[in-house]
Amino acid sequence: MKEARLQVAHAYETAGDTTAASKSYVAIVGCAIQESKKLSESNGWDKALARARDAEQFAPQIVVSQRLVTDRAMEVVVAALRGAHNPADALHEQRNLVDYLESSGDRDLLLGKAYANLGAIYTDTQQWDNAEQALVLAAEICGLEENRQGSASADYDRNFVDYQLVSLYLYSGKTDLGLARAEEYYLKYQGSYNSSAYMYPAEKFASLGLALARQTKQPDAISLWERRSRGVS
Repeated sequence: MKEARLQVAHAYETAGDTTAASKSYVAIVGCAIQESKKLSESNGWDKALARARDAEQFAPQIVVSQRLVTDRAMEVVVAALRGAHNPADALHEQRNLVDYLESSGDRDLLLGKAYANLGAIYTDTQQWDNAEQALVLAAEICGLEENRQGSASADYDRNFVDYQLVSLYLYSGKTDLGLARAEEYYLKYQGSYNSSAYMYPAEKFASLGLALARQTKQPDAISLWERRSRGVS
C-alpha cells in the first residue's frame, strides 16, 4: 500500500500538482503512524520503529499542517525507541523534535509537550538537572495565557508537567524543593473546580508529598501528608 501511494504522490509531483501530492503523503504518514502505534501495543518495537521512520521521512512533503504532522511522526519514533529501551537514541530524537518546533518561534502546546517529554526522557536517564530545566520550560509554555485561552488541554498538560516535576524532585533527592512544590500543587488542584478532569488530582500530589516527607523522617510532615493522601485536609 505504501509503494502504491508513493507512486501516486510521485505522479502528482511530476505533473506539478503539489496539493494532490501532499494529500497522498498525508495518507502515507497517517497510515504509518497508526501502524506504528498498533505494533507498539504488541511490543513489536523494531517494526514499530520502521513504520515510525516512514512517517518521519515523508512528513516534510506535506504542505498543510506540516508542523503538526511532523510532531506526530517524530513522537511515534521516540515512543518506539523508548519502548525498545534505547534511551540514548530516544533522547537524540526528542532533542531534534524540540529544535524543530523551536525553529518556528511558536511557543505553543506542541512545544510545551515536547519539552515535557524531553524532561521525562532525561529523568529516565537520571540527568536530573537537564530534566528539571526541560520540565520548568514545559510548565512555563503550558501556563502562557494565550495557550490557556486557545486550548482546553493547556491546564491538563500543565497538570501532567507539575506531577512529573514533583516526581523528579522525589527521585533526585531534592526533598525540600519537592515538598514545597507538592504543597503548592496539592493546594492548587485541591481548590480546582474541575479537579476530577485532571490526570493527577490533589490526592496524587499528596502521595508524592508523603513519600517526600518520609525521606525527611519528620513525624509532623509525615502525619500531615498521610491525612492528605487519605483525602483528609
